[in-house]
Amino acid sequence: MDALRFRPEKVVVGTAYVYEKSNIDGSNKSNIVQYVASKDALEAFKYESGPEATLVTATMDWNTFSVRDLSSWKVRSDGERTLVVNLHQQGNSNQIIVGGKLRSQKLDQTTTMEYYPWHSYDFDFASLNLILPHLIDPWPASRSE
Repeated sequence: MDALRFRPEKVVVGTAYVYEKSNIDGSNKSNIVQYVASKDALEAFKYESGPEATLVTATMDWNTFSVRDLSSWKVRSDGERTLVVNLHQQGNSNQIIVGGKLRSQKLDQTTTMEYYPWHSYDFDFASLNLILPHLIDPWPASRSE
């Protein structure tokens, strides 16, 4: 956390980043659009050729350089949305409430986040992309060549 300092001008609101993601061998391809909706809101839309896509929305907490709230939705081609999972940080605590439904199993758990910043793989590390410009020294002298 000491390596980061929030600089609002580094959050480029209205920017969309578009890329293709796959495994290293080229399998499991999907298209991703990450959109910076506001200074503290980020969205990711993942789609392939099938009838469903994934929409993940998140609210950033710039005190911890991590996501405070995250919701993942399945979106059908007719526009119908189904909430899959929601993560919510309780106030200023380290408690994260996880809710939703994953493959017919209901989720309702609380976990403690011990290390910050944290970033979600399901969010394609979009929040990590958002915090990197806030590194105080992106090339520290201690870096080995």
